[in-house]
Amino acid sequence: MIEKFLKAKHWQIFMVTFGLPFLIQIIMIPITLMGDYTMFIMKVFPIIMIIFISGLMGWIWSVGVGLQNKVPSDVTEV
Repeated sequence: MIEKFLKAKHWQIFMVTFGLPFLIQIIMIPITLMGDYTMFIMKVFPIIMIIFISGLMGWIWSVGVGLQNKVPSDVTEV
């Protein structure tokens, strides 16, 4: 999974972390305005957040772990 994140293009990471959740929210707006779908929205919203957080945290984790061996040996911790 680390390799997929590190080899992904910038637009692919953007689509996973921001584009997909934003698209789902745009789809949910008309559903919200149509009537009593509050419980449906309350069930879907956590899924949107999980998609966003897992994509963002997966990318951050991949960068931190996957690029560890590329750090020069003379760099010390702060």
